[in-house]
Amino acid sequence: MANLMIFENTDFGKIRTVEINNELWFVARDIAKSLGYRWQVNLISHVPEEWKGVNQINTPGGTQKMNILSEQGLYFFLGRSDKPATLPFQKWIAGEILPQIRKTGGYLTPNQIEEALLSPDTIIRLATEIKSERQRKAVAINEIHNIAKRLESLANGLITPSEPPFISPLTGQNACLDETCEVFESVFSKYLN
Repeated sequence: MANLMIFENTDFGKIRTVEINNELWFVARDIAKSLGYRWQVNLISHVPEEWKGVNQINTPGGTQKMNILSEQGLYFFLGRSDKPATLPFQKWIAGEILPQIRKTGGYLTPNQIEEALLSPDTIIRLATEIKSERQRKAVAINEIHNIAKRLESLANGLITPSEPPFISPLTGQNACLDETCEVFESVFSKYLN
């Protein structure tokens, strides 16, 4: 179970968050409540699977499994909401963030721009963060290609799932067991193109 953190904002109230693999995830029920929705699991059914999940969360009533949204899932959910409370967010994304990314290739807040202009260390830190994120994505894409190649070999009968076991460089665990190889093949085949 990940450590629980609470994000508090005067406009949205308290939102419970957890950090999973260095990524912030938000308790979906809290997001829905802050926007005026009555919680139902189907509220997040339109959010892509990779941007939502379930995690153990400590509550006053004990530990409970709760739906969570990744940062991307939160943005996706807010972007599709018709609640008036989300309009400022939607206008900020469409009116400020996306145009700045199109014009400059990135988005920095006014404070970040000022900091970058005053301190070369800030630019170095930002560049290092971008480089680290690109490397992390490259490793993940490489793993997907390796899994897909192995699954292709499995499908063609060139190898069996048990010889040799495929160990994921990200998890350190066998990434292809007998009962899951077909699932992996159907999931990862789209990434081969």
